[in-house]
Amino acid sequence: MLIKTAMTKTANYKLPENSRLWNQEILKYLFEQHEWINADNYFLRWGSAFDGDKGFATGVIVLSRSNDAISIPVIVKDFELKPLDVFYYNGSFRPLTERTVEQVFTDTDIAEKLVDGGGDAENLAKDFFPPRWGKYLTASANPERICSALFIDEEDRKELIERVKQAAAYFHGNDTAINYVRSVLRQENPKEEPELAKVSSALISSEPTVGFKIDYIENDMYLEKTGSYIVAHNFLKEAFGYDKPEIDALLEKAEKNVVAVQTREKLAALGQKDMSNMPVVNINEDAKIVTQTKSGQTIEGQVIPRTYNFELRRFTRNKLLVDRERNILAMAEKIVGIRKGQDFNSLFTNQRMIMARPGLVVSFAWKDSGGTMGHSIVAATEPAKIISVEEIKGVGKLYNLISPFGSRHRVMVVEGLNRPVFDRKNEYNAIYLPEKSVILVADKMVDLVSTPEEFKKVVAAQGEEVSLSKLSSTNEILLRGLGFNKSASATEVTLRLVDKGVPYEKASEAVKLASLLGHTTLYVDRPEVEKQASFDEAPFEELVEELRSIRNEFDLVKIAAEIKDVDTLDKVLSLNLINKRNLIVFMKMLPEFKRTVRNLAHLLVASRIGEVGVNENAIEDAMNALQSLVERMEGSKIRKI
Repeated sequence: MLIKTAMTKTANYKLPENSRLWNQEILKYLFEQHEWINADNYFLRWGSAFDGDKGFATGVIVLSRSNDAISIPVIVKDFELKPLDVFYYNGSFRPLTERTVEQVFTDTDIAEKLVDGGGDAENLAKDFFPPRWGKYLTASANPERICSALFIDEEDRKELIERVKQAAAYFHGNDTAINYVRSVLRQENPKEEPELAKVSSALISSEPTVGFKIDYIENDMYLEKTGSYIVAHNFLKEAFGYDKPEIDALLEKAEKNVVAVQTREKLAALGQKDMSNMPVVNINEDAKIVTQTKSGQTIEGQVIPRTYNFELRRFTRNKLLVDRERNILAMAEKIVGIRKGQDFNSLFTNQRMIMARPGLVVSFAWKDSGGTMGHSIVAATEPAKIISVEEIKGVGKLYNLISPFGSRHRVMVVEGLNRPVFDRKNEYNAIYLPEKSVILVADKMVDLVSTPEEFKKVVAAQGEEVSLSKLSSTNEILLRGLGFNKSASATEVTLRLVDKGVPYEKASEAVKLASLLGHTTLYVDRPEVEKQASFDEAPFEELVEELRSIRNEFDLVKIAAEIKDVDTLDKVLSLNLINKRNLIVFMKMLPEFKRTVRNLAHLLVASRIGEVGVNENAIEDAMNALQSLVERMEGSKIRKI
């Protein structure tokens, strides 16, 4: 289901003349306009340029969740509040939409510091208005223009001409926009891509009599050629476009070993021997591992091999798999995987702090330096939901929890304590945990494979099974898989596998095993590769229609008529020209659209405080239109074809 953009154009909001009421009124207005905002804490802080009597002020609203915070510019002129539709985070301004805010608050990969390098809400509340915020727009030296790369449908061209005629008055005085629109309307559609080489793959080997033997695929036909250095040189030059130094290097190698030349991207291929030799084991101790989910996802984490069960009041065999950001990936009695060593220091030195709040499902992890739990030095409680948190002065933090079975329990993280105490014989009826315990978050856990055999089956299932069998009657190899069901010579089968992208070494090894043993199997996994899409499928039709609807929501030509930045002009005008044939261009240039949106958000704030002489409404409309494109494309699940 395609996501709708959350941005709507808003007018200035009239504030009361009594400036003492502004804080309450502005915060109320923010949450009324953006009901989706979900923050742990928020506050409004005014800057030094505050004049309540004249109705002028600048400030920031800071919203924080967990360890992240964002800052929303507050601008008041003549007792009117400018729209709260932009926020500041990590060095840039961004549109204030549900998607952009959630991307900040849920992106665990973001590790950069926030404003001033402080990384906290207090620093974020500092005045970031000029002169501290730098240039208003940062354009690349040689920006890639999307309009020049588009195939323009003639109906869209005619409609664009009509829209330009209707908006003619708005172009007055903007020669940049006039010239750019003219260039777009005059441009010819890009030429079709040149046809790919007919020869897709070849095997080159030494031939004692004449020099070289070449086995190759041309127009999906298997062919052979033998000849001298000149024959091999001309073949490589014409078929693959190589120059003489490259050809000489290849032929020098071919004199000693077979050389594979291919145009396709290589595929990952595991043989039966690889599968049986994969070092997958049951993990019963502290270890960093790679494992598989039952759905085939590869994940990496650290095993905590002992967990304390609140109901049983003892340690169980349940284990936790935790990532470096202190997220619990899974809990299971058996965890299997490939060992990657030990790396538990990151759990206890990671700078990411979890803000414990009611409703959060957490575990507490600690190091047992006394070794009371056998060989394990790390343990954790099983996940439970926080009901409340209480700070007890001079003692520590008391957490009231409810387990998955509905029973209530207490955990006290005690100042100065180095080892856990589980007897609960204390005034708080709580288990005591060491001061250096860390909180782990159980948000979205997954089901893991439970045996080494299941692990290998999942890995195998990620790719296509390719079988090779020797036919005793003809000595040929029967190839099944990757679109084949045919018998051919060992050399042709090897070349066919190479032509499909299997590395030559793997293809050759598989053919040799089939010849020797009578049968073998490969598991081939295609890497994710973005390529030209087939737009005949219904989901693409839906996405194209969704994006083309932006033309009805915004007067894109009128917006462009009042913009003088060519890169922004280019992207706004391109929204008039979206069609099935050029959708892939928009996909590839999505990062450029995001960059332009942030630049426009930056410029919008500058225009509202009078730092630059641009049309505020045009900038706001352009930002909203381009953000609409970004959110709808990001909301589409059709990213890889």
